Amino acid sequence: MATLNIRSLDITNQTDILQLETAMYTAFSHYSSDLYKGQWEFDHDTKRAKTIIPYASQQVFVAEVDGTIIGAIMINLDMQAQTQYEKIGFTANKEQGITAEGTVLFTNKAMVGRKVVLICLVEKAAEFIRDLGIKVIYMTCNKKHLFGYQQLGFHLIDKTMFNGQQKFFLQQNLP
Repeated sequence: MATLNIRSLDITNQTDILQLETAMYTAFSHYSSDLYKGQWEFDHDTKRAKTIIPYASQQVFVAEVDGTIIGAIMINLDMQAQTQYEKIGFTANKEQGITAEGTVLFTNKAMVGRKVVLICLVEKAAEFIRDLGIKVIYMTCNKKHLFGYQQLGFHLIDKTMFNGQQKFFLQQNLP
């Protein structure tokens, strides 16, 4: 039986980065890359995708099965630089060490054994964020994913049109 492993990604390991970007491309390649222009970079020749927020600014947790990355959650911790949500046109109070931004959450496999992969990723990230003392996390999503994020405790605070698609700006206050 396959075993799910959730771990922090070593951003200096190019093999890990290649696997992550390939998995991200697989998860999002069915969308037009124009929808993510200004947020993410898609390389259709190499079948890789990545956020425009540098890895050095993010904490990345990956889900893997038998050494293959199948999903990830990325948290932008650099509130000094322009955030992904600001690139879309949203604004919010941000403070280094108090606020963070979720930039990506995906999986290419819903379940491994009896474990729901997205829930395992979110739980790992939540533990990390709590340990840092982060009090507020922001993120954006499209309409398709809005209900799911609301079920995770995020509240809608704004919406806008971006690259021809409605984008939603979400906030979660943490205990």
